[in-house]
Amino acid sequence: IPSGKVSGRSSDAPSLNIRGFTSINGGSPLILLDGVSITLQELSTMNSNDVQSITVLKDAASSAIYGARAAYGVILITTKSATSSKMNVSINAYTAFRTPGQLPTIITDPYEIMTYRNAVHDNNLYNSTQLAYAQQREKDPSLPAAVPKPGSSPMYYTYTGNTNWLDVVYQKYAPTNDINMSVSKKSDKLSYYFSSDYYALNGLFNYGNDLYRQFNMRGKVDLQVTPWLSFSNNTMVTYDTYNEPSDIDGTFFSDMFRTVSPIDIPKNPDGTWTPAGASTV
Repeated sequence: IPSGKVSGRSSDAPSLNIRGFTSINGGSPLILLDGVSITLQELSTMNSNDVQSITVLKDAASSAIYGARAAYGVILITTKSATSSKMNVSINAYTAFRTPGQLPTIITDPYEIMTYRNAVHDNNLYNSTQLAYAQQREKDPSLPAAVPKPGSSPMYYTYTGNTNWLDVVYQKYAPTNDINMSVSKKSDKLSYYFSSDYYALNGLFNYGNDLYRQFNMRGKVDLQVTPWLSFSNNTMVTYDTYNEPSDIDGTFFSDMFRTVSPIDIPKNPDGTWTPAGASTV
């Protein structure tokens, strides 16, 4: 069960809670991959196609077997091994598209926004000329959202936009791609399983890079030298890169609406960024 505060970054490991919060300092279950303890970060970067089985131990008796580290539960993961005397080659690929969900409905009508704000600020925020022009834009959206301020140099504008900043910041869809391949074979004395995986996740932002790439390789070899002597090797290599925005955290969504207004617009008529646009994207 996911728990705790997470940022939503593609590179972040999840948090797991199996037996409840038994300590004020928190705790996480013991995770054993083929008998070797791994972290949640290592678990999150695994190639899911390598997993043969997952067993969750959640009772207190787990501590008698695995010690004090099992107080928060135990997750036992077994990876795949060769099962056939014939060479088995498997290639899988999929593409998925993600879209933002649970986004609020934004009021973008400039006249309605100005009216509400004036009610809060005792009619001192927008004058009658601005209100009249906002009312005209409400009836005719083809009117310009930015008009030059008389006598200003360099050029400054008065904004009467109807911008939905969610549409400016977020894309409608973003693709996720995954390609994995495995080769395995088993004989009387030698068995091997090799796999590789490429995972690519594109972020939902219209501006700035938000790209996560992950590469996985696993080599699993078992050699039976004599009836009483065998050698085994199970190696996993993971490499990932995350080209992420420089200023994105759990407060980005709320901060965006504190610093910009639907009346603002991303760019001026001359193509330059507005203060609101530059601070947001």
